[in-house]
Amino acid sequence: MNGKMLEFKVGIVVLLTIGIAVAFIVFVKGFKPAKGINVFVDYTFSGAIKSGASVKISGIKVGYVKEVKFMHGQKNKYGKNILVRLHLFIDESYKDTIRENAIFYITTAGILGELYVEVNPGDFDRKQLSDKSVVMGVAPPRMDIMLSQASQLLESASKMLNENGDLISDLLNESYKLIKSANSILKENKEKITSVINSTDKLLTNSVKLTNSANNIIGNGDKIKKMLDDTSYIIAKINKKLDPMLISLDSVLLSTDDLLKETNGLLKKNKSNINKLISNSVELTDKTNKTLDTGNKMLSDIYDGKGNIGKFFKGTDIYYAVKELVFTLKKDPWKVMWRGE
Repeated sequence: MNGKMLEFKVGIVVLLTIGIAVAFIVFVKGFKPAKGINVFVDYTFSGAIKSGASVKISGIKVGYVKEVKFMHGQKNKYGKNILVRLHLFIDESYKDTIRENAIFYITTAGILGELYVEVNPGDFDRKQLSDKSVVMGVAPPRMDIMLSQASQLLESASKMLNENGDLISDLLNESYKLIKSANSILKENKEKITSVINSTDKLLTNSVKLTNSANNIIGNGDKIKKMLDDTSYIIAKINKKLDPMLISLDSVLLSTDDLLKETNGLLKKNKSNINKLISNSVELTDKTNKTLDTGNKMLSDIYDGKGNIGKFFKGTDIYYAVKELVFTLKKDPWKVMWRGE
């Protein structure tokens, strides 16, 4: 009797242990709902995500990763060579949240947390994502490649600093001198710079006022349109008046051309006579010049008192004798006219 009681107690303990273990597994792994939709998400790189990883929307768990399948780089319906396909199971109560343009990311819960699939539901005016849909996911960042590239970059930078240390030092010194000089110039010319800035601001203000005034003058453009229409009308009238004038001008030009042709013919025929006339004109001009030179010389001699005429005009004796004669003729003309016997 005691043996059977002991076996019963041991059986109860074993059952409790199994129940606790199952409860612990359910608590750790989470309850897997039976109803929902299946979604297949293709990736070129999936990181280290495993089956059983959570699927979340805004941090809320809505499903889990049912299977991770290697696809050997085959093309999917989007023409992409994929390596991994995740089989996601979404709970029935959340499926209507996920739309056709939903985006599936692989990310981590914190910096060193576990990997999970984060779903951006998409636009709610789009259709709901149907069961067994195949979509393209966004691959997680390749931290290993990023670290490797960062390491190469740091190594290259370190090598450059070591090889060009003196050059970089000189560059920094010159940059410091340049900044110092620029700062000094700015301090010395602070008032001038302020004046230039104020003048520029005033110029911009006046430009804005001018633009506003121009806009007010122009208005909706009716005046300018009317002016352009009037100008077009005037130009049309001028063209209408000009056409007969241009025809007359053409006639005049033709007549002038004929006249020039006739004149050219006459000039060619009388070329020798014209040349002789020009020669005679040149000879006459020379003679005239000589005569003028002689006249100028004579006038100059008279002015200088040379010769009889010059002495007459310049000499006072003859002047006074003539003056006395004239006076006598006026007073006693009989003295000249009467002669005694």
